[in-house]
Amino acid sequence: MAGGKSGDTHSDLAALILARRCELRKSQRDVVDELRTIRPTFDRSEWRNWEKGKVVPGRFWLPHVAAVLELEIGVLRAAKSLPRQRSAGRIEPAETVEENPVLDRRDLLLGTAGLSVEAAMFRPTGITEAPEKLRTQLAKAQNDFRLGKHAALGKRLPGLMDRAVSGSDKRLTTDMWTLATEYLIKTEQDDLALLASDRAATAAAESGDRLAQAEAEYCRCMTLRHSGRSRTAYTITADAASKLADGGLRTSDDFATYGHLFLTAGYSAASAGDAGRAEDYMREAESIAARFPSDVAHGMWFFGPAQAGLYRLSMENALGNVGGGVNAARALDPVRLPTPERRARYWIDVARLYGQWTGHHVDVAAAVRRAYVEAPGEVTSRPKVLELARDAGLST
Repeated sequence: MAGGKSGDTHSDLAALILARRCELRKSQRDVVDELRTIRPTFDRSEWRNWEKGKVVPGRFWLPHVAAVLELEIGVLRAAKSLPRQRSAGRIEPAETVEENPVLDRRDLLLGTAGLSVEAAMFRPTGITEAPEKLRTQLAKAQNDFRLGKHAALGKRLPGLMDRAVSGSDKRLTTDMWTLATEYLIKTEQDDLALLASDRAATAAAESGDRLAQAEAEYCRCMTLRHSGRSRTAYTITADAASKLADGGLRTSDDFATYGHLFLTAGYSAASAGDAGRAEDYMREAESIAARFPSDVAHGMWFFGPAQAGLYRLSMENALGNVGGGVNAARALDPVRLPTPERRARYWIDVARLYGQWTGHHVDVAAAVRRAYVEAPGEVTSRPKVLELARDAGLST
């Protein structure tokens, strides 16, 4: 048999193989004929089993499949590693494995099934839908993000992007690009994230919505920080907050957006090593958060006392202040955080905090496991978090 392991489903890899073949507009016969140049006895049923997840390509076939699908072999290897068979040493509780839905029926009907994020960004089909339908799809995609279901979001997002960019609702388009930016950062596609954040800013400017414009600057801040430009990141974010304040802070959304900008500015200043400015920005955000009895949703994000506590933990972590980080972690009950994605971030920050402490591998491992229980995708879809888990001796 051409496939390798069997007995467990490998839906991430199977979905990737199917989606990429469709994107390249190749039939099963086309790819089978190409693989028969490697081994003439290769059978079409073997390819079908790969697409169904019944078996996976073994070590011999994986590079050839990558070549046929025009993918880096590392992409296939990453997909092949999920999900794994369960065993005592793995961080994969059965009740919390990330769901992996089939391609959306709407994508199949509109001809955008198998579209990748990159294709949606650079080769849009020009197809669109009514804004209310797009808003419903966007809400589902945002829910995937808040639940930490990155595999599900990765399937849903390209079709949504393709349809939203051709629509007339620029606020909706801004919201779509901010979601895309978050997803691309989580999956460490920093070059595409920079482009997505720039498109969010363009759409926000066209919308004329000042909160959309401020949220787009938040996206720029994230992408700049992740590309090593933290000083520029906190400068433009603090400027965006000042501009928002100059226009007047009247509604709860105004205050939430203003405070959220200072949260990310403080974290970015800490990432740049500017402890004084980080503390100033964080205190400004905390003073605004104190106006809210609990966290509230605004746009893609949340703001309030718990979110401010989470960012303080991240800030102390970025500054290498273990004592301050421990105090921040103890001061925040993660149950107060509103979504699995936020609670997983808390535990990942705790793991990173313990990682700065010599001899605390057991505590790192425990925190990563807690993050996994909250949102498996926050661990399994993020290479840096997987590296943290491996360093702690976890099998991933």
